[in-house]
Amino acid sequence: MSARDHAIANFVSRHPWSLGPFDAAFALCRPGAALRQKLFVMTAVLEARPQYCDRFVPVDRSRFYAVTIAFVALRAALRSIGGLVLLPFVR
Repeated sequence: MSARDHAIANFVSRHPWSLGPFDAAFALCRPGAALRQKLFVMTAVLEARPQYCDRFVPVDRSRFYAVTIAFVALRAALRSIGGLVLLPFVR
């Protein structure tokens, strides 16, 4: 892990609200970042635990769910922009 990755991990541990924006920004500019790799491992562990596995299984949705998907996509775009703006300030 590089010094930059350590700085970002320390920032996220001090400011948990920044995890979403950093993850979204790294999805665009640094898909192999250490933070994203840690999130992938954490997600895999949660997916394998019996009490959480139902959250990862697809379910039937209504047609209204497309509106929810559009909202989630908009929120992801805003988080990406927020993370890209915040990234240069982390040292």
